[in-house]
Amino acid sequence: MAGWVTFWKIACIIGFGSFFVLALVVIPLGAKDLLALFRHLGGGEDR
Repeated sequence: MAGWVTFWKIACIIGFGSFFVLALVVIPLGAKDLLALFRHLGGGEDR
């Protein structure tokens, strides 16, 4: 039984860790894309 507890503990640590790393990568890149979108919509490019 202790083996399963250890397995799931490691699996959760890897899962949460990869989620947070992915979030740290996606948030700045998404913010950059949103700023570019708002600049394009409000800036009058192509008008």
